[in-house]
Amino acid sequence: MKKEKRSFTREFKDKIIEQFYKGEITAAELATKHQLHVDQIYKWKYELTRVRQNERRRELQKEGRNPSDVRYILELEQEMSAYKEKVAELLMQVELLKKVQPGPHPLSSNVSGLEKIKRELGLSKRRAK
Repeated sequence: MKKEKRSFTREFKDKIIEQFYKGEITAAELATKHQLHVDQIYKWKYELTRVRQNERRRELQKEGRNPSDVRYILELEQEMSAYKEKVAELLMQVELLKKVQPGPHPLSSNVSGLEKIKRELGLSKRRAK
């Protein structure tokens, strides 16, 4: 017996993708929870991104911007979004490293690396004659 194709409302898709974007739950967990395939989550994410880009394009055009400005603004917004994602990823890595190695970071002291080496070698601050 053939399964009936399920259909989902835009609101449902948006809710799922917003949870995914916020990092509340992974795509695999969302798929399992809602009896979907992981690829479906990523497809909806792509669709939502395209819908938002088109809405933003129309919004900029309504403001009276010329097509080249609209294209440039959208490119800058995508670039900024990519940078934000990278910063979030790096922050997560830093937090994980803090958990793995608790205590003050060896490079975070007030003493520079050169001063630290001088102390370890017993060198004075005076110059050699």
